[in-house]
Amino acid sequence: YIGPYKATRVWNDVISAFRQYLPCGRHRRYMKTFDNCFTGSSAVDWLLHYLKGNKNFNEDVSRQALSLLNKLYKAGIFDEVKVTKNMRHKQDVQENRLYKFTPKDKLSFHQKHDKQEPLKTSLVSNAPEQNKQSKLTRKLSILKKEKVPKNREEEQSETYPACRLISRVLTTREIKETWKTVFIKRLKKTLGVSRLGDIISLEDIDGYNVMHNCIYLNKSGIVTNIDSKDQLPQWVMSAMRCLARWPEPPEPGLPSYPGFEKDVFGVVKDYFLGLEEPLIPFNLYDVITNVFG
Repeated sequence: YIGPYKATRVWNDVISAFRQYLPCGRHRRYMKTFDNCFTGSSAVDWLLHYLKGNKNFNEDVSRQALSLLNKLYKAGIFDEVKVTKNMRHKQDVQENRLYKFTPKDKLSFHQKHDKQEPLKTSLVSNAPEQNKQSKLTRKLSILKKEKVPKNREEEQSETYPACRLISRVLTTREIKETWKTVFIKRLKKTLGVSRLGDIISLEDIDGYNVMHNCIYLNKSGIVTNIDSKDQLPQWVMSAMRCLARWPEPPEPGLPSYPGFEKDVFGVVKDYFLGLEEPLIPFNLYDVITNVFG
């Protein structure tokens, strides 16, 4: 572009191409599926490819692409998909997060009709005559205008009753059944089977456990918020860490004589053998052996 308003034209072209040609699809996050959205990394890659092929930008547009994408984000061209209830909002675009375009009717564009409409000739020519109206005529016209809307409102209220939507909070049982249903559907798809009766009994699947394992995860992917009675004792965890790091020196305060690691292994083994139930529950033994055996 050459001439005035070059920056505005380039900006509008980028927005138009971004909304029209950026691929959107279905993405999955935390056992949930979101349609018609895109990842931050795909948006960066597409915008970088677009800017390199645009004559209005330099060849080195790596930094410009990310900066321009953040400007589009802050301008409200697209919004972040809220995957979880407690997800924190980021000021800049993140490559591993999901985004979707903002509906055009919500964008704060300039008003389409900037030009003022010319005054109608009938209003100008009849202005003196309107001033000559008597007070009685003006009063009757005002009463007529006030009377018509009231009658219309009464007719509408009698013809169309008010419709109100009442929200209902899901019960604990309904939430558990929803997670269980989604888990069974995904498990069938992953294993490529139509029935799970030969692999696992549906009664052994607890929807609450599925929800807990999908929501309460730390950055390392380890499940957290476990009940204290189900957690391993601290000394067992310390012994297992010692074995995992062997042959490195043990933690401070522990002995380092020859054969120490064998004694630690024996203590850990005796602890798990003394439990009422092994690490793999009895009802899931056939499942593990059939899938991984």
